[in-house]
Amino acid sequence: MGMLEDKMALRFAETMLYWRGHLRAREVQDFLGVSERTARSLIARWRRFDAMLPLYQPGAERHLIPSEEFDPSSAVTDPNIALSLLMVADHLPGNPFTWAVPHGGGHDVMTSYPIQSKAFHAVLAAYIDRQPIRLLYAVQEGYQEFVFHPAALIRSRGRYHLRGYRSEGRSATGRSLDPRYIDIVPARTIESRRTEQIPFIGLEDDTDWNTFEERRFYLSSELSGAERLCYEHEYSVADSGVLKVEQRRALMHYVLEELSERRCWRRDGTSVPIWEGL
Repeated sequence: MGMLEDKMALRFAETMLYWRGHLRAREVQDFLGVSERTARSLIARWRRFDAMLPLYQPGAERHLIPSEEFDPSSAVTDPNIALSLLMVADHLPGNPFTWAVPHGGGHDVMTSYPIQSKAFHAVLAAYIDRQPIRLLYAVQEGYQEFVFHPAALIRSRGRYHLRGYRSEGRSATGRSLDPRYIDIVPARTIESRRTEQIPFIGLEDDTDWNTFEERRFYLSSELSGAERLCYEHEYSVADSGVLKVEQRRALMHYVLEELSERRCWRRDGTSVPIWEGL
Protein backbone atom coordinates (compact mmCIF):
# COMPACT_ATOMS: atom_id res chain seq x y z
CA MET A 1 0.00 0.00 0.00
CA GLY A 2 1.38 3.40 -1.01
CA MET A 3 1.79 6.42 1.23
CA LEU A 4 -1.33 8.16 -0.11
CA GLU A 5 -3.51 5.10 0.44
CA ASP A 6 -2.05 4.63 3.92
CA LYS A 7 -2.90 8.23 4.84
CA MET A 8 -6.43 7.81 3.48
CA ALA A 9 -6.85 4.65 5.53
CA LEU A 10 -5.70 6.40 8.71
CA ARG A 11 -7.99 9.37 8.02
CA PHE A 12 -10.92 6.98 7.57
CA ALA A 13 -10.10 5.21 10.84
CA GLU A 14 -9.69 8.46 12.76
CA THR A 15 -12.96 9.84 11.40
CA MET A 16 -14.99 6.81 12.38
CA LEU A 17 -13.32 6.55 15.78
CA TYR A 18 -13.91 10.21 16.58
CA TRP A 19 -17.56 10.37 15.50
CA ARG A 20 -18.69 6.86 16.39
CA GLY A 21 -16.27 5.91 19.17
CA HIS A 22 -15.45 2.53 17.60
CA LEU A 23 -14.34 0.88 14.37
CA ARG A 24 -14.45 -2.73 13.19
CA ALA A 25 -11.51 -4.29 11.41
CA ARG A 26 -13.98 -5.52 8.81
CA GLU A 27 -14.92 -1.92 8.00
CA VAL A 28 -11.28 -1.09 7.31
CA GLN A 29 -11.16 -4.05 4.95
CA ASP A 30 -14.38 -3.10 3.14
CA PHE A 31 -13.56 0.61 2.86
CA LEU A 32 -10.11 0.08 1.33
CA GLY A 33 -10.95 -3.02 -0.66
CA VAL A 34 -8.03 -4.91 0.87
CA SER A 35 -7.59 -8.36 2.28
CA GLU A 36 -8.14 -9.19 5.92
CA ARG A 37 -4.39 -9.64 6.34
CA THR A 38 -3.70 -6.12 5.04
CA ALA A 39 -6.40 -4.64 7.25
CA ARG A 40 -4.89 -6.35 10.32
CA SER A 41 -1.45 -5.11 9.29
CA LEU A 42 -2.72 -1.54 9.16
CA ILE A 43 -4.30 -1.88 12.58
CA ALA A 44 -1.02 -3.20 14.00
CA ARG A 45 0.80 -0.21 12.52
CA TRP A 46 -1.66 2.24 14.07
CA ARG A 47 -1.20 0.54 17.44
CA ARG A 48 2.54 1.14 17.28
CA PHE A 49 1.85 4.84 16.90
CA ASP A 50 -0.51 4.56 19.91
CA ALA A 51 -3.21 6.42 18.00
CA MET A 52 -5.82 3.86 18.98
CA LEU A 53 -6.13 0.61 20.92
CA PRO A 54 -8.03 -2.61 20.12
CA LEU A 55 -10.88 -3.89 22.23
CA TYR A 56 -12.27 -7.43 22.27
CA GLN A 57 -15.95 -7.84 23.14
CA PRO A 58 -17.27 -11.28 24.13
CA GLY A 59 -19.22 -12.84 21.30
CA ALA A 60 -18.69 -9.84 19.02
CA GLU A 61 -16.37 -8.91 16.21
CA ARG A 62 -13.09 -7.22 17.13
CA HIS A 63 -13.42 -3.46 17.54
CA LEU A 64 -10.99 -0.57 17.77
CA ILE A 65 -11.57 2.24 20.26
CA PRO A 66 -9.67 5.51 20.74
CA SER A 67 -6.98 5.68 23.39
CA GLU A 68 -6.88 8.50 25.93
CA GLU A 69 -4.16 10.13 23.82
CA PHE A 70 -6.25 10.06 20.66
CA ASP A 71 -6.05 13.55 19.14
CA PRO A 72 -7.13 13.71 15.47
CA SER A 73 -6.68 16.80 13.32
CA SER A 74 -9.31 19.48 12.71
CA ALA A 75 -9.96 17.89 9.32
CA VAL A 76 -11.53 15.03 11.29
CA THR A 77 -13.07 16.87 14.23
CA ASP A 78 -14.71 19.76 12.32
CA PRO A 79 -18.45 18.95 12.29
CA ASN A 80 -18.97 20.96 9.10
CA ILE A 81 -16.56 18.67 7.25
CA ALA A 82 -18.22 15.58 8.69
CA LEU A 83 -21.67 16.84 7.72
CA SER A 84 -20.52 17.77 4.22
CA LEU A 85 -19.20 14.24 3.76
CA LEU A 86 -22.49 12.81 4.93
CA MET A 87 -24.43 14.97 2.48
CA VAL A 88 -22.59 13.38 -0.46
CA ALA A 89 -21.93 10.00 1.10
CA ASP A 90 -23.38 8.09 -1.84
CA HIS A 91 -21.39 10.01 -4.44
CA LEU A 92 -17.95 10.84 -3.02
CA PRO A 93 -15.27 8.19 -3.70
CA GLY A 94 -13.34 7.28 -0.58
CA ASN A 95 -15.84 8.99 1.71
CA PRO A 96 -15.35 7.59 5.24
CA PHE A 97 -19.10 7.69 5.90
CA THR A 98 -20.04 5.65 2.83
CA TRP A 99 -20.73 2.55 4.90
CA ALA A 100 -22.42 4.41 7.73
CA VAL A 101 -24.84 6.90 6.18
CA PRO A 102 -28.42 6.07 7.28
CA HIS A 103 -31.29 5.28 4.95
CA GLY A 104 -32.61 8.47 3.42
CA GLY A 105 -29.20 9.97 2.73
CA GLY A 106 -28.62 13.71 2.64
CA HIS A 107 -30.85 16.39 1.15
CA ASP A 108 -28.77 19.38 0.18
CA VAL A 109 -31.01 22.40 -0.19
CA MET A 110 -28.46 25.13 0.35
CA THR A 111 -25.10 25.95 2.01
CA SER A 112 -23.40 24.97 5.24
CA TYR A 113 -23.39 26.91 8.49
CA PRO A 114 -20.69 26.81 11.18
CA ILE A 115 -21.61 24.43 13.99
CA GLN A 116 -20.60 25.63 17.46
CA SER A 117 -22.48 23.29 19.79
CA LYS A 118 -20.27 21.04 21.92
CA ALA A 119 -23.14 18.60 22.36
CA PHE A 120 -23.36 18.12 18.61
CA HIS A 121 -20.70 15.38 18.69
CA ALA A 122 -23.06 12.86 20.29
CA VAL A 123 -25.94 13.90 18.02
CA LEU A 124 -23.96 13.16 14.86
CA ALA A 125 -22.72 9.84 16.28
CA ALA A 126 -26.32 8.83 17.01
CA TYR A 127 -27.31 9.77 13.47
CA ILE A 128 -24.54 7.65 11.93
CA ASP A 129 -25.30 4.63 14.12
CA ARG A 130 -29.11 5.08 13.92
CA GLN A 131 -29.64 5.17 17.67
CA PRO A 132 -32.03 7.29 19.76
CA ILE A 133 -30.58 10.13 21.79
CA ARG A 134 -31.94 12.16 24.70
CA LEU A 135 -31.62 15.89 24.04
CA LEU A 136 -31.87 19.12 25.98
CA TYR A 137 -32.81 21.38 23.11
CA ALA A 138 -33.10 25.17 22.81
CA VAL A 139 -36.37 26.59 21.45
CA GLN A 140 -37.81 30.10 21.35
CA GLU A 141 -39.88 29.39 24.47
CA GLY A 142 -36.81 28.25 26.46
CA TYR A 143 -35.88 24.59 26.14
CA GLN A 144 -37.31 21.13 25.62
CA GLU A 145 -36.09 17.72 26.74
CA PHE A 146 -37.01 14.73 24.56
CA VAL A 147 -35.83 11.47 23.00
CA PHE A 148 -35.03 11.94 19.33
CA HIS A 149 -34.48 9.30 16.62
CA PRO A 150 -32.30 11.00 13.95
CA ALA A 151 -33.02 9.39 10.56
CA ALA A 152 -32.27 11.83 7.72
CA LEU A 153 -29.96 14.80 7.19
CA ILE A 154 -31.19 17.97 5.48
CA ARG A 155 -29.38 21.22 4.66
CA SER A 156 -31.40 24.32 3.88
CA ARG A 157 -30.95 28.09 4.09
CA GLY A 158 -27.47 27.75 5.55
CA ARG A 159 -28.46 25.39 8.36
CA TYR A 160 -28.32 21.66 8.90
CA HIS A 161 -31.47 19.88 10.07
CA LEU A 162 -32.18 16.34 11.17
CA ARG A 163 -35.50 14.65 10.45
CA GLY A 164 -36.60 12.06 12.95
CA TYR A 165 -39.14 10.85 15.50
CA ARG A 166 -39.70 12.45 18.89
CA SER A 167 -40.84 9.56 21.06
CA GLU A 168 -41.27 11.36 24.37
CA GLY A 169 -40.49 14.69 25.94
CA ARG A 170 -41.47 17.73 27.97
CA SER A 171 -41.13 21.49 27.75
CA ALA A 172 -39.48 23.85 30.23
CA THR A 173 -42.85 24.28 31.94
CA GLY A 174 -43.30 20.51 32.32
CA ARG A 175 -45.87 20.21 29.54
CA SER A 176 -45.76 16.85 27.79
CA LEU A 177 -44.77 16.87 24.11
CA ASP A 178 -46.75 14.71 21.70
CA PRO A 179 -44.79 11.90 20.02
CA ARG A 180 -44.42 12.75 16.32
CA TYR A 181 -41.98 13.28 13.45
CA ILE A 182 -40.13 16.58 13.65
CA ASP A 183 -37.08 18.43 12.29
CA ILE A 184 -34.41 19.75 14.64
CA VAL A 185 -31.43 22.05 14.16
CA PRO A 186 -28.51 20.04 15.63
CA ALA A 187 -26.58 23.18 16.57
CA ARG A 188 -29.34 24.09 19.06
CA THR A 189 -28.49 21.07 21.20
CA ILE A 190 -27.56 22.10 24.76
CA GLU A 191 -26.90 18.62 26.15
CA SER A 192 -27.11 15.14 24.65
CA ARG A 193 -27.01 11.62 26.04
CA ARG A 194 -27.13 8.33 24.14
CA THR A 195 -29.94 5.98 25.16
CA GLU A 196 -29.35 2.48 23.80
CA GLN A 197 -32.26 0.82 25.64
CA ILE A 198 -34.89 2.35 23.33
CA PRO A 199 -35.44 0.76 19.88
CA PHE A 200 -34.72 3.08 16.97
CA ILE A 201 -37.71 4.40 14.98
CA GLY A 202 -37.04 5.23 11.34
CA LEU A 203 -39.06 7.12 8.73
CA GLU A 204 -41.06 4.16 7.46
CA ASP A 205 -44.29 5.51 9.03
CA ASP A 206 -43.59 9.18 8.32
CA THR A 207 -46.35 10.05 5.85
CA ASP A 208 -45.00 13.52 5.07
CA TRP A 209 -41.55 12.08 4.35
CA ASN A 210 -42.80 9.32 2.06
CA THR A 211 -45.30 11.48 0.15
CA PHE A 212 -44.03 13.53 -2.80
CA GLU A 213 -45.82 16.61 -4.10
CA GLU A 214 -45.28 19.07 -6.94
CA ARG A 215 -45.43 22.86 -6.72
CA ARG A 216 -45.25 25.37 -9.56
CA PHE A 217 -43.54 28.74 -9.34
CA TYR A 218 -43.62 31.61 -11.84
CA LEU A 219 -41.04 34.29 -12.58
CA SER A 220 -42.02 37.60 -11.02
CA SER A 221 -43.88 40.17 -13.10
CA GLU A 222 -41.62 42.81 -11.49
CA LEU A 223 -38.60 41.58 -13.50
CA SER A 224 -37.55 43.51 -16.57
CA GLY A 225 -37.37 41.72 -19.92
CA ALA A 226 -33.57 41.37 -19.68
CA GLU A 227 -33.76 40.15 -16.08
CA ARG A 228 -36.45 37.66 -16.96
CA LEU A 229 -34.30 36.29 -19.78
CA CYS A 230 -31.42 35.71 -17.33
CA TYR A 231 -33.51 33.73 -14.87
CA GLU A 232 -35.31 31.78 -17.57
CA HIS A 233 -31.97 30.32 -18.60
CA GLU A 234 -30.52 30.09 -15.07
CA TYR A 235 -33.43 27.90 -13.93
CA SER A 236 -33.95 26.20 -17.34
CA VAL A 237 -37.53 27.46 -17.67
CA ALA A 238 -37.14 29.37 -20.96
CA ASP A 239 -39.74 27.22 -22.73
CA SER A 240 -42.49 27.29 -20.12
CA GLY A 241 -41.61 30.08 -17.70
CA VAL A 242 -42.68 27.72 -14.92
CA LEU A 243 -40.40 26.15 -12.33
CA LYS A 244 -41.75 22.73 -11.31
CA VAL A 245 -40.42 21.37 -8.04
CA GLU A 246 -41.18 17.82 -6.92
CA GLN A 247 -40.13 17.21 -3.34
CA ARG A 248 -41.02 15.30 -0.22
CA ARG A 249 -43.91 16.97 1.56
CA ALA A 250 -41.80 17.17 4.72
CA LEU A 251 -39.19 19.23 2.84
CA MET A 252 -41.41 21.43 0.69
CA HIS A 253 -41.53 24.21 3.25
CA TYR A 254 -37.74 24.53 2.93
CA VAL A 255 -38.19 25.01 -0.82
CA LEU A 256 -40.77 27.75 -0.20
CA GLU A 257 -38.50 29.51 2.27
CA GLU A 258 -35.55 29.42 -0.11
CA LEU A 259 -37.38 30.66 -3.18
CA SER A 260 -39.06 33.43 -1.19
CA GLU A 261 -35.60 34.76 -0.22
CA ARG A 262 -34.14 34.75 -3.75
CA ARG A 263 -34.15 38.25 -5.16
CA CYS A 264 -32.88 40.02 -8.23
CA TRP A 265 -30.47 42.70 -7.04
CA ARG A 266 -29.94 45.73 -9.27
CA ARG A 267 -26.98 48.02 -9.58
CA ASP A 268 -28.80 50.88 -7.81
CA GLY A 269 -29.10 48.72 -4.66
CA THR A 270 -32.77 47.90 -5.08
CA SER A 271 -34.16 44.42 -5.56
CA VAL A 272 -37.30 42.60 -6.63
CA PRO A 273 -38.38 39.01 -5.93
CA ILE A 274 -37.50 36.44 -8.58
CA TRP A 275 -40.50 34.16 -7.99
CA GLU A 276 -44.25 34.52 -7.56
CA GLY A 277 -46.81 32.06 -6.26
CA LEU A 278 -45.07 31.35 -2.94
